Amino acid sequence: MVHIAELDTDYVFCIAASADFRCGGELCFAACLSGLLRSDDGGITWLDVYTPFDLKLPAPTMAVAVAYSYANERIIVAGLAGGLLRSVDDGQHWESIYFSSPPSTVSAIVISPDVINDGLMFAATLDDGVFCSRNHGQDWDAWNFGLLDRAVLSLAISPSFSFDSTLVVGTSSGIFRSTNGGVSWCEVPTPTGTEVALALSFSSNYKQGSVIYAGTESHGLLRSTDSGFSWARLAENELVGSVTALYSSEENLFAIVDGKVFLSTDDGILFTCLQHKELSGVEASAVYVPIGQKCVLVGMANGGIIRL
Repeated sequence: MVHIAELDTDYVFCIAASADFRCGGELCFAACLSGLLRSDDGGITWLDVYTPFDLKLPAPTMAVAVAYSYANERIIVAGLAGGLLRSVDDGQHWESIYFSSPPSTVSAIVISPDVINDGLMFAATLDDGVFCSRNHGQDWDAWNFGLLDRAVLSLAISPSFSFDSTLVVGTSSGIFRSTNGGVSWCEVPTPTGTEVALALSFSSNYKQGSVIYAGTESHGLLRSTDSGFSWARLAENELVGSVTALYSSEENLFAIVDGKVFLSTDDGILFTCLQHKELSGVEASAVYVPIGQKCVLVGMANGGIIRL
């Protein structure tokens, strides 16, 4: 277990790692209220990416995503207020990409599993819906046909996107689904009507079961077993509160509920609250499991990152 320096005013929004983590590429990033952190040793030690920029003010970063290896290097995309930062050399150098004015904050980023060939990336924003890039993040266009609520809080992409073209977004009023790669969106019914959908995750076994999970502000965890067309509530007596983060890894599903980390090993039927002493008395905000690893990275609401 390792803590980085904890700042009272910081907050970890999400954590992402390279897809070749299990092959020795232990590159991780964490999007934080204070900026963007980088780890080259699998989350043991962290450095501030923005330090060389000599910024006068903090650059809050709500989202970060790491693409599969492309030309023997990784594409990293980070979301800020008004646009994105993009790197094509493992985060050594960065370019700024600005969205149209007035600037909207990027809340989530996903990358196509086949980005090497299709070049597709998607970014959700808090005010202007979803943007899509078809050239590895160089240029971005708004893709919002049918998206009635442009306040997008969460975004997830199918692990088999190359075959089913499925995306889901969570907004301040519900869940929308696209089955044509984001070209158009359709609102889907939820069991309790209007939902604030804070988190989304496709099951790691999605190809076999068509399962998607949604974390809500007021009605716990929802699950769809038909690719997002219909939803039902899960673990009503165990997950009581706001489900603010989800992560599906192999046979495990992690959920953060009111700052506590819960684990399910049976597709979300039963959950257990993790009782590690490192998590006692702290408020979790993000969770990530690097591919092929036995460790879990947990981001904190005070800016710390714990490796379990």
